[in-house]
Amino acid sequence: MQKLACDQNAERGIIAILVTIGDNGKLFNEISEIVSPEDFFVQANRIIFEAIGAIIASGVIVDGVILSESLKHAGKLKSVGGYVYISKLQEEGSLDVSPYMAMKYAAIIKEKAILRVLQLAAEGMRNEAFQELPSSDIMNKFLNKIIPLSIERKTGSVEHIRELVKQVGSEAEERFSQNAYMSGYSTGLRNLDRVTKGLKNKDFIILAARPSVGKSALAGNIAVNVADNGRKVLFFSLEMSGKALTRRFISYKTCVKTSRMETGRMTDQEWKKFREGSDLIANVPIKICEDYALSPAKIIAMAREEKTQNGLDLIIVDYIQLMRTDNRRDSRELDISEISRSLKSVAKELDIPVLALSQLNREVEKRDSGKPRLSDLRESGTLEQDADIVMFLWREKDNSAGITLTVAKNRDGKTGDVVLSFEEDTVSFREMIREVKSGYGAS
Repeated sequence: MQKLACDQNAERGIIAILVTIGDNGKLFNEISEIVSPEDFFVQANRIIFEAIGAIIASGVIVDGVILSESLKHAGKLKSVGGYVYISKLQEEGSLDVSPYMAMKYAAIIKEKAILRVLQLAAEGMRNEAFQELPSSDIMNKFLNKIIPLSIERKTGSVEHIRELVKQVGSEAEERFSQNAYMSGYSTGLRNLDRVTKGLKNKDFIILAARPSVGKSALAGNIAVNVADNGRKVLFFSLEMSGKALTRRFISYKTCVKTSRMETGRMTDQEWKKFREGSDLIANVPIKICEDYALSPAKIIAMAREEKTQNGLDLIIVDYIQLMRTDNRRDSRELDISEISRSLKSVAKELDIPVLALSQLNREVEKRDSGKPRLSDLRESGTLEQDADIVMFLWREKDNSAGITLTVAKNRDGKTGDVVLSFEEDTVSFREMIREVKSGYGAS
């Protein structure tokens, strides 16, 4: 393997400036927004930069003497080159102590750190490719290493509240002029929209249910309703085939039973509806990714590419527990936590809502009412914490007339129950009543 990217002059230069100017934290904090100790290639420089941060955090101004004593007290002075190396850094720092040069060095260090990650990842990918390991595993592992780099560079920006006030005011004026009660995309279920204010950009939304209650069907209905309004939807399906989903979409639009589509035994009227519905669905902006081994890295990569090349307004993932990570862990809860954080991060980065389906555990079935609680999220990890909205689809044990959609958590609004009817033959949900039962109580 060729030599890894690094710039030792930039590493020494940034430390020399911090030590020489007697930084009280202002410059170090600005530098730390760009680089971290792990970005330094030379271990001695990494240890020294970390020590400077600890000194500043304790409220002490950094200089060569204090730095040396701090390293000595920690038993690390000898490993970084002793007093001689610290003195040499001070001499180099006296040549140019401008904050401008420090920030320039920081940018160089960060660039080299990213290049090293890419070099190591590429070398690992090359070795595994020559071993003829599964190509999907190799690509997913590579994506898991490089995607966090670009996410890291796009987050953490600081914005003056004056600009945010302008944005909030503009949005309020626009909705008032449109007489709109929503701030997001309509789900097609009016009462649900009144509770959630629609599917809002940057929101991570969980739709959870026990198996065979209809969460995939409801997600499909929402996908069609959003796309009908010209919004571009990317549907990741880990359970159903693309053809099966498409049959459901057509059935929802035409009320022609999916069972008749599968056999082709349709009346003349049904054939007419089927052809008209097929034309309608063929022209809505929905794309389906049928993949039974999706990882967070793959979803992020595909979503980012779609957003850049064609535009993207909504991501739907069906469903979380079928996803896998490339990190081998003994705890499935840690895997779900990683998946949850990744889906939340892509919602924020791409400025779109992400609707992810999830299973509920069996505890809900032991309850007399059958009403789910947030703690019922299966292998929940951080799902409850990360989600902006959590919705439960469930059926009361003593009520076969309807299915309840409960908004159990709503970070930016109220909670409540919406009663739906479900037409199984056409996998369609409809609202049964106009009123929304406000508030959420786990019974």
